[in-house]
Order: sequence, then C-alpha cells, then structure tokens
Amino acid sequence: MTYADIRTIHRINGQPTVTLAVLKEHGGNTLPIARNVKSKLEDLKRELPPGLVFEIVDDESVDIRKNLNDLYLLSVLITVIVFAMIYVVLGGSIRPCSSCPRSPSPSSSLSTSSTPSRSRSTC
Repeated sequence: MTYADIRTIHRINGQPTVTLAVLKEHGGNTLPIARNVKSKLEDLKRELPPGLVFEIVDDESVDIRKNLNDLYLLSVLITVIVFAMIYVVLGGSIRPCSSCPRSPSPSSSLSTSSTPSRSRSTC
C-alpha cells in the first residue's frame, strides 16, 4: 500500500481532522440535500469506531432555514398590518354602505326604452 503526499492539514481545536466537503449540484435544493447528508452521516457514525467525533463546521441549510422562517414571519406581520390599515381606513367598521346605490339582484331584470329623436328640418 502506498500513501500520497500530504498537501493540506485540517485541524479543529488543534486536533487533526478528516474533512469531507459536500457540494450540491447547480439547481439542487439545499434543505433536502442537507437533511439527506445528515441522515447518511448518522448511518456512517454507527459503522465507524465509537471514539470518532463528527462535527459539522459549515452548514448553509441552517442560514437558509433561518432566512425562510424570518420571511414567513415577515409575510404574516405585513398581512396583519395591511388588514389593520384597511380596517382603520374604513372607519373601524366593515358593513355595507347605506347611502350607496344597490346593485340589481341577479333575478331582477333591467329594461330600458328609448324613443328615436326627431330632428327638425328648417326650410
């Protein structure tokens, strides 16, 4: 068995480490990919000696999940504010306007009559 030359040394808290970098393909969804990688990592932990420590150093899915949660919260907050402003602008009550003309009901018919206009001729 031969070994390659060491090109880089990775350490965490001064301890030598083995680095495994997982990169998603272009267009891949980060959240499910990260969930699958963490699941596979748990399976791998069971197969390796018990003294090994696994540490996730950089996980983009944590930031993405936090940003999505912030976006959901912001959208709910904006919706509540918009409805509150509509309520305030309408004067605190949402009821039909009594002075507004009523639209005809679907069962009523609208009939109009017109008379031809007579034009006068002058001689």
